[in-house]
Amino acid sequence: MAHTKDHEYHALYNLIAHASLRRGEALALRWENIDFATGEITIEAQLVQLGWEVIETAPKTEASARTLVAPMPLLISLAIQRRRQHTWAEQAGKRWAPGPGNNSVYVFTDLDGRAIHPGDALTQFQRLTHEADLPPIRIHDLRHGAATMARAAGIDVRILSAMLGHSSTTITNDLYGDVATEAKREAANTIADQLAYREERRAESSTDMTTAKGWCAGR
Repeated sequence: MAHTKDHEYHALYNLIAHASLRRGEALALRWENIDFATGEITIEAQLVQLGWEVIETAPKTEASARTLVAPMPLLISLAIQRRRQHTWAEQAGKRWAPGPGNNSVYVFTDLDGRAIHPGDALTQFQRLTHEADLPPIRIHDLRHGAATMARAAGIDVRILSAMLGHSSTTITNDLYGDVATEAKREAANTIADQLAYREERRAESSTDMTTAKGWCAGR
């Protein structure tokens, strides 16, 4: 994410990494789907690639149509994207595809206001990860990464399932159940370490007190 900071697709990758969106859901997002006052982002469409042709369809499943709440860093990133897009529209003039002042324009566009092709989003992502000297990472891995971190942080599976747009919590558990188990194990070990530390400190304190009393008696 640091490497993509100045790239025109930074906000796109940032959104997927924060909100666990599918690539097609992020690319189909329009400004009217974002409420900056409440931080709510409504997912109601996706861009699907058929061969090289791209069409807009309903979300993948009924559960995929959902509303998310964006954290402040993501809202700031999207606000910056909107300012950038306004600059692109001014520079493009009559070439700007949606027309001036159109609130239904896609959040993520090229410099002429056209929707970003899913294949181009992937190609740019692969190039950027290579430039950053990272191992091969799919755009979808940004979604998985966000979900994994949320599950490891103890987010309830029902909430995570709703965030991801899964049709059932069974799917979420199948994908991220092991993460939850590891997080529980780490938490249990942390508690055990803290208890062992406190018991050790208590024993040391008791020994010190005994030694002090003996020293005082000898005086």
